[in-house]
Amino acid sequence: MSNPQKRKGDKFENEMLKWIKQFCPSATRRQQAGMTQRIEPDIRTENFAIECKNRKSLNIRAALKQAYTRTPPGLEPFVLAKLENFQSGQPLVVAIVPLGTLETMIG
Repeated sequence: MSNPQKRKGDKFENEMLKWIKQFCPSATRRQQAGMTQRIEPDIRTENFAIECKNRKSLNIRAALKQAYTRTPPGLEPFVLAKLENFQSGQPLVVAIVPLGTLETMIG
């Protein structure tokens, strides 16, 4: 893989999948089989479709729009974002969760 941004994104997706599998062992990552797979979420669980973003700055609207676009019927969308150099040069990982999805998570 020659694109450094793609490598950075893939690494973050793998880190998040490993973390999510602690709580949801059946979580899966989208297959990297080409553009036909781009309509799938980055990570999928029984209930959620998760988009992963690793950025210096994040367009929340665009990230959520992509999450909604890639969420199959019956799943709830949300975004996990790693914000580079957030505080004192350290990254911060945040979840951007629509209120309806949050209700499903805690309900």
